[in-house]
Amino acid sequence: MGLELVEELGADELHFRVGVRLDNKHDWSGPVGEAYHSYLVKIKLQNRRGETSDGAGRDNNVKIIALSAPCLCDFGNKLTLNDWYTICGRIGSDFNGIIEWVFNPLMAKRSSQIQLALNPVPLTIAGRGSIRLIEEIWDRNVGQIENYEVVVEHVVGENPFGIVVRLVVARDKMPPTLDGTYVPGSRIAFHGILIDSEDGEEDIRVQ
Repeated sequence: MGLELVEELGADELHFRVGVRLDNKHDWSGPVGEAYHSYLVKIKLQNRRGETSDGAGRDNNVKIIALSAPCLCDFGNKLTLNDWYTICGRIGSDFNGIIEWVFNPLMAKRSSQIQLALNPVPLTIAGRGSIRLIEEIWDRNVGQIENYEVVVEHVVGENPFGIVVRLVVARDKMPPTLDGTYVPGSRIAFHGILIDSEDGEEDIRVQ
């Protein structure tokens, strides 16, 4: 996890990067008839202790995400189904509050299962938004703060209510400017790996 306060205002941003196999494709049309491809991909999420479902034999920290891309078949660009790619895109939200993961197929870098096994590309999220609040997460066994949870709002896409991202920050990784005091609405930039919410919430949680 990396985060820092930023002084410039600018527009809110929310981007992602991930290495996946593209399968389970569905075609759909936008509001004015534009064609899209949607790929349902399974993402193995870490929990706050850095463990994945591989070691625990559980499936409840596997998240299914719909990655959408405009159809560029008429322009000679077509992604190969069941091939592996490293994909970068943006995260948005529609009027109904549904999270949208959209990428440009021209920017999809073809890879292989072996390459991504040797050099995994977990679902990484980077953004810039406004701090809503900072919560302390205590370790009751030792009576001290274990982590902070920084709640960041982003107004991106068509939803005027924006997207909330929860940043789980270890105590020793918290910037001194945010440790113990903060101003709601302050601008912050961050990047980290998507993790399991562990409580059934649909919020985006990053560590």
